Amino acid sequence: MELTKSKIKSDLIRLGIENEDVVFLTIDIMRVGYFHKNKSITLNDWIDVLTDLVGKNGAVILAAYSEMSDKKNKKNLVFTKTSKSTSGSLPNAFIKDERSVRSCHPSNSVIGIGAGLNKIFSSHNYKTKSYSVMQDIINMNNSKFLMIGTLDRKNAPQGMHMAQEDLGYTKYSVFSGLFQIYFYENGVKKIFKRKDIGGCSSGGYKLYGHL
Repeated sequence: MELTKSKIKSDLIRLGIENEDVVFLTIDIMRVGYFHKNKSITLNDWIDVLTDLVGKNGAVILAAYSEMSDKKNKKNLVFTKTSKSTSGSLPNAFIKDERSVRSCHPSNSVIGIGAGLNKIFSSHNYKTKSYSVMQDIINMNNSKFLMIGTLDRKNAPQGMHMAQEDLGYTKYSVFSGLFQIYFYENGVKKIFKRKDIGGCSSGGYKLYGHL
């Protein structure tokens, strides 16, 4: 059966995605198998399907994490709201969309399109924990986490990292303080060194049952 935008939409509805939902999404586009003319059109089709599903009162959110340099390989990397993300092609397509809102956390920003995001994203910055925004998303009405093409041994639900953070594990990583990136605050360039490191997602599949 040919995979179309309408087929993807109907399948997501069957999975339980509804109008006015707030959906945090992780997705591997290539594993889904939908392709329309070229990469740009394909990505825009996904944005259309997702935003149409949740409607103007809902929201679609993705991780938009940043590349960081270590002490041995220092790069003059600077985080801005338009800087490229390492989290995949769809978050980068969201970055190019004029409707999108991105949080200001230098290493672990999130990006989304929808209602109510400005308020919670504005407080996710270099002063907060990397995954604290997840709790704010959970507290929104009709919030859901959706994984498409990422149910494997390399990825885990984003809630796993928030749980690690709440339990205090992210404070004790051997990589604490080794990775850095620059950012601007009120026009002043500053350096951010990440001290709270999430555990490896590749072990997350072992926790699916418990989650």
